[in-house]
Amino acid sequence: MAEHWADISERKGLNWLKWLFKVYRLLGYRFISMLLRPIAAVFLISGRIQRQASQDYLKKIHATAIKKGVALPTRLSSYRHFLRFAHAILDKLAGWQGDLTLGKHVSYAPDSAVCPVPNNQQGCLIIGSHLGDIEVCRALAQQHTDLKVHALVFNKHAKGFNQLLQEINPDAGINLIQVDNLGPETAILLKEKIEAGDWVAIVGDRIPLDTSRANRTDRVVWSEFLGQPAPFPKGPFILAFLLKCPVYLMFALKQKNDLQIYCEEFANPLRLARAKRNEQLQQIIDRYAARLEHFCLLSPLDWFNFYNFWELPDKNSTDEKH
Repeated sequence: MAEHWADISERKGLNWLKWLFKVYRLLGYRFISMLLRPIAAVFLISGRIQRQASQDYLKKIHATAIKKGVALPTRLSSYRHFLRFAHAILDKLAGWQGDLTLGKHVSYAPDSAVCPVPNNQQGCLIIGSHLGDIEVCRALAQQHTDLKVHALVFNKHAKGFNQLLQEINPDAGINLIQVDNLGPETAILLKEKIEAGDWVAIVGDRIPLDTSRANRTDRVVWSEFLGQPAPFPKGPFILAFLLKCPVYLMFALKQKNDLQIYCEEFANPLRLARAKRNEQLQQIIDRYAARLEHFCLLSPLDWFNFYNFWELPDKNSTDEKH
């Protein structure tokens, strides 16, 4: 039986995070990086669901790399996977602290095709994922530019961590739009933001809270990802169609100890014909899944979906918890 990602409660470690951040501010990044090693080991041992998800993902990425003749850039293990996730959390904290800036531990990838330019006349939609650390990009934009980036978040499972970010920098809570599902009211609100020249960011790899096996046809599209069909949400891509604005994919991946920002145009605008909507939506999500797979192969330890990504939750389990 698969668990929904939101059913995996926020692991108890908020006090540890607060303590680690205090140590980080006192002794710096290099010292705290050494402390993360035993902490990652503890979470690896104690987190059965997350450990199994990591092992399953790493097997899939390894098999896909062999099939495609791709040389993976690093040795793979669940311990290194957990350690990378721990560093990503630290990067979020450091980003909102103001210690990460473009040119200092963060840069645009040399082969990144294009990046949207702020435009007061029209904004854009950024579709990200839980590959890499898109939150650092929002922190940079909010602290160092006049650009407003509105992030749609499904954060019932991470209230404590988001509260910690806001304690570090109150701006972390600005322009966050908390949603369970994408409805007409949300679309209208975001349309107004786009028309004002703001950016909207959403992830394309998390299915809605109430999506179970019973209603998967209405809410998800199954697309090939790392050698096996996986459920992807329709919502972000239907939203892209409704907003009628430029759409970009963005990833912030850890490479050579620095975050590299990859950005590429996905559609301008995204079009769906009424008569062929389902067929075209399948093609669009297939293209997103293919790009997500491409960047997974580029930086495999940056995958932070620690649950069974390739299955939907059991209906009865979901109904009981939601």
